[in-house]
Amino acid sequence: MNIITRIKQNKKFKEKYTYNFLSTLSFWKIFVIWVLIIIFFALIYFMLGNEHSHLLNIVEDSNVESFSDSLYFSLVSATTTGYGDIVPIGYFKFISTFELVIGLLILALVTSKLVSIKQETIMDDLYEISFNDKINSLRSALLLFRQKINKFRYMIEDKEFRKRDLAAVDALLIGFSDDINEIINLLNRQFKNNFIKKLNNTQIELLFNSTISSFKRLFQFLDELSSTRIKYQDDIILTHIKNLYSQFKRFKKSLNKFNSDENVVKTDELLEKINDFINNKKENNKK
Repeated sequence: MNIITRIKQNKKFKEKYTYNFLSTLSFWKIFVIWVLIIIFFALIYFMLGNEHSHLLNIVEDSNVESFSDSLYFSLVSATTTGYGDIVPIGYFKFISTFELVIGLLILALVTSKLVSIKQETIMDDLYEISFNDKINSLRSALLLFRQKINKFRYMIEDKEFRKRDLAAVDALLIGFSDDINEIINLLNRQFKNNFIKKLNNTQIELLFNSTISSFKRLFQFLDELSSTRIKYQDDIILTHIKNLYSQFKRFKKSLNKFNSDENVVKTDELLEKINDFINNKKENNKK
Protein backbone atom coordinates (compact mmCIF):
# COMPACT_ATOMS: atom_id res chain seq x y z
CA MET A 1 0.00 0.00 0.00
CA ASN A 2 2.86 2.35 0.88
CA ILE A 3 4.59 1.55 -2.43
CA ILE A 4 1.42 2.33 -4.42
CA THR A 5 0.96 5.58 -2.50
CA ARG A 6 4.58 6.53 -3.13
CA ILE A 7 4.23 5.80 -6.86
CA LYS A 8 1.11 7.98 -7.02
CA GLN A 9 2.87 10.77 -5.16
CA ASN A 10 5.87 10.59 -7.51
CA LYS A 11 3.53 10.64 -10.49
CA LYS A 12 1.71 13.70 -9.17
CA PHE A 13 5.05 15.40 -8.47
CA LYS A 14 6.31 14.73 -12.01
CA GLU A 15 3.05 15.95 -13.53
CA LYS A 16 3.14 19.09 -11.41
CA TYR A 17 6.82 19.69 -12.24
CA THR A 18 6.18 19.19 -15.96
CA TYR A 19 3.17 21.52 -15.87
CA ASN A 20 5.13 24.20 -13.99
CA PHE A 21 8.04 23.90 -16.43
CA LEU A 22 5.83 24.19 -19.51
CA SER A 23 3.81 27.07 -18.04
CA THR A 24 7.00 29.10 -17.44
CA LEU A 25 8.16 28.76 -21.06
CA SER A 26 7.82 32.01 -22.95
CA PHE A 27 7.14 32.19 -26.69
CA TRP A 28 10.74 33.25 -27.24
CA LYS A 29 12.05 30.17 -25.39
CA ILE A 30 9.71 27.90 -27.35
CA PHE A 31 10.92 29.44 -30.61
CA VAL A 32 14.57 28.89 -29.61
CA ILE A 33 13.83 25.25 -28.69
CA TRP A 34 12.01 24.77 -32.00
CA VAL A 35 14.98 26.20 -34.00
CA LEU A 36 17.46 24.03 -32.08
CA ILE A 37 15.37 20.92 -32.83
CA ILE A 38 15.32 21.76 -36.54
CA ILE A 39 19.10 22.24 -36.59
CA PHE A 40 19.63 19.04 -34.55
CA PHE A 41 17.63 16.89 -37.00
CA ALA A 42 19.25 18.66 -39.97
CA LEU A 43 22.65 17.56 -38.63
CA ILE A 44 21.35 14.00 -38.29
CA TYR A 45 20.15 13.97 -41.93
CA PHE A 46 23.40 15.52 -43.12
CA MET A 47 25.91 13.49 -41.10
CA LEU A 48 24.25 10.05 -40.84
CA GLY A 49 23.21 9.68 -44.44
CA ASN A 50 24.47 6.56 -46.29
CA GLU A 51 23.59 4.35 -49.22
CA HIS A 52 20.59 2.75 -47.50
CA SER A 53 19.30 5.71 -45.47
CA HIS A 54 19.41 9.21 -46.89
CA LEU A 55 17.36 12.10 -48.22
CA LEU A 56 16.37 11.90 -51.89
CA ASN A 57 15.74 14.99 -54.02
CA ILE A 58 12.83 13.98 -56.29
CA VAL A 59 13.19 16.99 -58.57
CA GLU A 60 16.89 16.40 -59.32
CA ASP A 61 16.68 12.60 -58.80
CA SER A 62 19.79 12.63 -56.61
CA ASN A 63 20.77 12.17 -52.99
CA VAL A 64 20.84 15.27 -50.80
CA GLU A 65 24.43 16.05 -49.90
CA SER A 66 24.33 19.70 -48.78
CA PHE A 67 23.55 20.87 -45.26
CA SER A 68 21.23 23.60 -46.59
CA ASP A 69 18.97 20.99 -48.23
CA SER A 70 19.02 18.90 -45.02
CA LEU A 71 18.08 22.00 -43.05
CA TYR A 72 15.30 22.77 -45.54
CA PHE A 73 13.86 19.24 -45.20
CA SER A 74 14.13 19.42 -41.40
CA LEU A 75 12.23 22.72 -41.46
CA VAL A 76 9.35 21.49 -43.62
CA SER A 77 9.14 18.33 -41.50
CA ALA A 78 9.02 20.26 -38.23
CA THR A 79 6.32 22.56 -39.61
CA THR A 80 4.38 19.53 -40.96
CA THR A 81 4.43 21.16 -44.41
CA GLY A 82 6.04 18.41 -46.50
CA TYR A 83 6.23 19.76 -50.07
CA GLY A 84 7.33 16.37 -51.41
CA ASP A 85 10.38 17.62 -53.32
CA ILE A 86 12.69 15.86 -50.82
CA VAL A 87 11.73 12.51 -49.27
CA PRO A 88 13.42 10.34 -46.64
CA ILE A 89 14.76 6.90 -47.49
CA GLY A 90 15.45 4.02 -45.08
CA TYR A 91 15.41 4.69 -41.34
CA PHE A 92 15.31 8.42 -42.09
CA LYS A 93 11.56 7.85 -42.50
CA PHE A 94 11.27 7.04 -38.81
CA ILE A 95 13.51 9.96 -37.84
CA SER A 96 11.49 12.42 -39.94
CA THR A 97 8.24 11.01 -38.50
CA PHE A 98 9.60 11.51 -35.00
CA GLU A 99 10.55 15.09 -35.88
CA LEU A 100 7.06 15.67 -37.27
CA VAL A 101 5.51 14.47 -33.99
CA ILE A 102 7.77 16.81 -32.02
CA GLY A 103 6.73 19.65 -34.35
CA LEU A 104 3.06 18.88 -33.71
CA LEU A 105 3.66 18.85 -29.95
CA ILE A 106 5.37 22.23 -30.10
CA LEU A 107 2.50 23.57 -32.19
CA ALA A 108 0.05 22.23 -29.59
CA LEU A 109 2.10 23.87 -26.84
CA VAL A 110 2.01 27.24 -28.60
CA THR A 111 -1.74 26.90 -29.16
CA SER A 112 -2.36 26.01 -25.51
CA LYS A 113 -0.31 29.00 -24.36
CA LEU A 114 -2.31 31.31 -26.64
CA VAL A 115 -5.54 29.92 -25.17
CA SER A 116 -4.05 30.21 -21.66
CA ILE A 117 -3.18 33.87 -22.24
CA LYS A 118 -6.75 34.54 -23.37
CA GLN A 119 -8.10 32.73 -20.31
CA GLU A 120 -5.78 34.67 -18.00
CA THR A 121 -6.97 37.93 -19.53
CA ILE A 122 -10.60 36.94 -18.98
CA MET A 123 -9.85 35.74 -15.42
CA ASP A 124 -8.03 38.99 -14.65
CA ASP A 125 -11.05 40.97 -15.83
CA LEU A 126 -13.39 38.81 -13.75
CA TYR A 127 -11.15 39.10 -10.71
CA GLU A 128 -10.98 42.87 -11.18
CA ILE A 129 -14.78 43.05 -11.23
CA SER A 130 -15.08 40.69 -8.26
CA PHE A 131 -12.44 42.62 -6.29
CA ASN A 132 -14.12 45.97 -6.90
CA ASP A 133 -17.51 44.46 -6.06
CA LYS A 134 -16.08 43.23 -2.77
CA ILE A 135 -14.85 46.71 -1.84
CA ASN A 136 -18.11 48.34 -2.91
CA SER A 137 -20.06 45.72 -0.98
CA LEU A 138 -18.12 46.48 2.21
CA ARG A 139 -18.58 50.23 1.78
CA SER A 140 -22.29 49.70 1.14
CA ALA A 141 -22.57 47.55 4.27
CA LEU A 142 -20.90 50.26 6.37
CA LEU A 143 -23.15 52.91 4.81
CA LEU A 144 -26.19 50.81 5.66
CA PHE A 145 -24.87 50.43 9.21
CA ARG A 146 -24.57 54.22 9.58
CA GLN A 147 -28.05 54.73 8.17
CA LYS A 148 -29.55 52.26 10.65
CA ILE A 149 -27.61 53.87 13.52
CA ASN A 150 -28.96 57.24 12.42
CA LYS A 151 -32.46 55.79 12.43
CA PHE A 152 -32.00 54.71 16.04
CA ARG A 153 -30.63 58.15 16.94
CA TYR A 154 -33.68 59.82 15.41
CA MET A 155 -35.88 57.43 17.38
CA ILE A 156 -34.09 58.46 20.60
CA GLU A 157 -34.44 62.12 19.69
CA ASP A 158 -38.18 61.67 19.04
CA LYS A 159 -38.47 59.53 22.19
CA GLU A 160 -39.69 56.57 20.16
CA PHE A 161 -36.79 54.22 21.00
CA ARG A 162 -37.97 51.29 23.13
CA LYS A 163 -36.24 48.50 24.98
CA ARG A 164 -37.34 45.97 22.36
CA ASP A 165 -35.25 47.90 19.79
CA LEU A 166 -32.08 46.83 21.62
CA ALA A 167 -32.32 43.39 19.98
CA ALA A 168 -32.00 45.07 16.58
CA VAL A 169 -29.00 47.06 17.89
CA ASP A 170 -27.38 43.83 19.06
CA ALA A 171 -27.84 42.20 15.63
CA LEU A 172 -26.52 45.36 13.95
CA LEU A 173 -23.34 45.32 16.04
CA ILE A 174 -22.73 41.67 15.17
CA GLY A 175 -23.02 42.47 11.47
CA PHE A 176 -20.74 45.50 11.89
CA SER A 177 -18.12 43.30 13.57
CA ASP A 178 -18.22 40.90 10.63
CA ASP A 179 -17.73 43.77 8.18
CA ILE A 180 -14.70 45.04 10.08
CA ASN A 181 -13.22 41.54 10.03
CA GLU A 182 -13.69 41.40 6.26
CA ILE A 183 -11.88 44.71 5.84
CA ILE A 184 -8.98 43.60 8.05
CA ASN A 185 -8.64 40.33 6.12
CA LEU A 186 -8.70 42.25 2.85
CA LEU A 187 -5.92 44.54 4.05
CA ASN A 188 -3.77 41.73 5.45
CA ARG A 189 -4.08 39.54 2.36
CA GLN A 190 -2.10 42.11 0.37
CA PHE A 191 1.09 40.92 2.08
CA LYS A 192 0.51 37.17 1.97
CA ASN A 193 0.06 36.39 -1.72
CA ASN A 194 1.79 38.03 -4.69
CA PHE A 195 -1.01 36.94 -7.02
CA ILE A 196 -3.74 38.78 -5.11
CA LYS A 197 -4.69 42.16 -6.49
CA LYS A 198 -3.38 45.03 -4.41
CA LEU A 199 -5.51 47.76 -2.93
CA ASN A 200 -4.63 51.18 -4.29
CA ASN A 201 -4.38 54.27 -2.10
CA THR A 202 -7.83 55.49 -3.10
CA GLN A 203 -9.47 52.20 -2.12
CA ILE A 204 -7.61 52.14 1.21
CA GLU A 205 -8.70 55.72 1.92
CA LEU A 206 -12.33 54.96 1.06
CA LEU A 207 -12.42 51.90 3.33
CA PHE A 208 -10.68 53.79 6.12
CA ASN A 209 -13.06 56.77 5.97
CA SER A 210 -16.09 54.47 5.91
CA THR A 211 -14.79 52.55 8.93
CA ILE A 212 -13.93 55.66 10.93
CA SER A 213 -17.28 57.29 10.15
CA SER A 214 -19.12 54.13 11.21
CA PHE A 215 -17.30 53.97 14.55
CA LYS A 216 -17.92 57.64 15.24
CA ARG A 217 -21.60 57.28 14.41
CA LEU A 218 -21.81 54.25 16.70
CA PHE A 219 -20.39 56.12 19.70
CA GLN A 220 -22.65 59.07 19.07
CA PHE A 221 -25.55 56.65 19.31
CA LEU A 222 -24.18 54.99 22.48
CA ASP A 223 -23.73 58.38 24.15
CA GLU A 224 -27.31 59.31 23.30
CA LEU A 225 -28.55 55.91 24.43
CA SER A 226 -26.81 56.36 27.81
CA SER A 227 -28.69 59.62 28.31
CA THR A 228 -32.08 57.88 28.06
CA ARG A 229 -33.95 56.14 30.83
CA ILE A 230 -33.96 52.87 28.92
CA LYS A 231 -32.31 50.12 30.94
CA TYR A 232 -30.19 47.88 28.79
CA GLN A 233 -27.73 45.14 29.56
CA ASP A 234 -24.36 46.88 29.79
CA ASP A 235 -22.49 43.58 29.74
CA ILE A 236 -23.81 42.74 26.25
CA ILE A 237 -22.97 46.18 24.85
CA LEU A 238 -19.60 46.07 26.59
CA THR A 239 -18.84 42.66 25.05
CA HIS A 240 -19.53 44.05 21.58
CA ILE A 241 -17.40 47.13 22.21
CA LYS A 242 -14.50 45.05 23.56
CA ASN A 243 -14.65 42.90 20.47
CA LEU A 244 -14.71 45.99 18.24
CA TYR A 245 -11.80 47.44 20.23
CA SER A 246 -9.61 44.39 19.55
CA GLN A 247 -10.67 44.44 15.89
CA PHE A 248 -9.85 48.12 15.58
CA LYS A 249 -6.37 47.48 17.00
CA ARG A 250 -5.86 44.91 14.25
CA PHE A 251 -7.24 47.43 11.77
CA LYS A 252 -4.61 49.95 12.91
CA LYS A 253 -1.86 47.33 12.64
CA SER A 254 -2.93 46.64 9.05
CA LEU A 255 -2.87 50.36 8.25
CA ASN A 256 0.69 50.63 9.58
CA LYS A 257 1.81 48.34 6.77
CA PHE A 258 0.60 50.92 4.26
CA ASN A 259 2.58 53.70 5.99
CA SER A 260 -0.47 55.94 6.27
CA ASP A 261 0.59 58.20 9.17
CA GLU A 262 -2.41 60.51 9.01
CA ASN A 263 -4.84 57.61 9.18
CA VAL A 264 -2.91 55.99 12.02
CA VAL A 265 -3.27 59.20 14.07
CA LYS A 266 -7.04 59.12 13.54
CA THR A 267 -7.20 55.48 14.60
CA ASP A 268 -5.21 56.26 17.75
CA GLU A 269 -7.73 58.93 18.69
CA LEU A 270 -10.63 56.57 18.13
CA LEU A 271 -8.91 53.74 20.00
CA GLU A 272 -8.49 56.05 22.98
CA LYS A 273 -12.18 56.94 22.83
CA ILE A 274 -13.20 53.27 22.71
CA ASN A 275 -10.90 52.48 25.63
CA ASP A 276 -12.41 55.33 27.66
CA PHE A 277 -15.90 54.02 26.91
CA ILE A 278 -14.95 50.53 28.11
CA ASN A 279 -13.38 51.88 31.33
CA ASN A 280 -16.38 54.07 32.06
CA LYS A 281 -18.74 51.15 31.60
CA LYS A 282 -16.63 49.01 33.92
CA GLU A 283 -16.71 51.72 36.60
CA ASN A 284 -20.48 52.12 36.26
CA ASN A 285 -20.96 48.38 36.60
CA LYS A 286 -18.92 48.37 39.84
CA LYS A 287 -21.13 51.11 41.25
